[in-house]
Amino acid sequence: MHFLSLVTLEIPEIIEDENTNKEIEVQIEKEKEVQNHILRELMLGKLRSLKTTFSREVTSCINDIMEPYSETTTDQRYLEFIDHTQELEYDYEKGTTDCIRLPNGTLVTENHPSFFKKYILQQGKVFQRDAGPLHHTKRTKRAKRMQAMLCYPNQKLYPDFQSFADDGWIPFNEEVQKYGYFCNPNAMWDWYSIGGRWADMLLVKTTCKDYVLGEPSWAIADKTCPAPDGYMWVSAARKKDIAWQCMHDWEIHTAKEHYQKLKHIFETGICEKDFYGKMNDIGISVYGEYVYQKGQSLSSYLKKNTISPKVKYPLPLHDIIDESMWRSRDDIVIGKESSDWSEEIDGYIDGLSEDTVLACVDYHI
Repeated sequence: MHFLSLVTLEIPEIIEDENTNKEIEVQIEKEKEVQNHILRELMLGKLRSLKTTFSREVTSCINDIMEPYSETTTDQRYLEFIDHTQELEYDYEKGTTDCIRLPNGTLVTENHPSFFKKYILQQGKVFQRDAGPLHHTKRTKRAKRMQAMLCYPNQKLYPDFQSFADDGWIPFNEEVQKYGYFCNPNAMWDWYSIGGRWADMLLVKTTCKDYVLGEPSWAIADKTCPAPDGYMWVSAARKKDIAWQCMHDWEIHTAKEHYQKLKHIFETGICEKDFYGKMNDIGISVYGEYVYQKGQSLSSYLKKNTISPKVKYPLPLHDIIDESMWRSRDDIVIGKESSDWSEEIDGYIDGLSEDTVLACVDYHI
């Protein structure tokens, strides 16, 4: 699943490296010649998000902040060894495994290639998979010649503990000299990008110098989100440069336009080219959910489809992340999620300095 998080970081004033900036601009021009549309837009998004020294610094700092929560990190500071040695030893001494004695007398487990590719063990009996022209599970003659040996002791099945352990899925770690593996107990993501599905969440003036465009997801890579005159959507910027009230106003403006379009479609039956909903006597639905219902008022529509004006910072966040913590809306007490989380977001951003950089990060887990 993908989640929208707000990563905050402190970055001093940046002196732009014009030479590097020009090199990236040259790469951008070259990428425009790539024939594959999706690949071209993804690469352009990547390069555009790095075309200034400020954006490169933001990207680097976010990498440092996110690394302690990576599921695939190799940094030993964040890894913990999960020891399964005692568990395996107990399983070897006390555990059992369902086995099958083949017609030639060989004893194998039900996961052995010579057995599971063609046969299956069910209710203590052996059946052949995909038998006959109908491909049914069937007790064929050969299957009947195989004997199920249920709950066969592991100590009898394997000559020693090492053979038993090596036959399993848990590796032996040479460094620790135990069976187990290293993992990050604080892992929260396996992939992330600045912006991603939410590359157009922060509104700044077109004269703003410190911003990051982010890397738009492939689904929106070739789309441009409309913005008020004199403004543009970005994925990261300093708090002082973000037009919070304008974001509120634009959301309401956009919602009003959508309402009028949906109402017109419902009343006239005339659909626009980019309309993908379904219409019936009740209203208009998209993916099974009604986005407009017959007789619905504008105020009712706005209440459902816009962030409350009481919310100071209109960001539908799932997490807040900085150098010292990772705070999730899932940490909020059940039953008070919406109001308490919005208040926490407002309080957190209120406490940031005006020069703090706010970045919208799309992460997957």
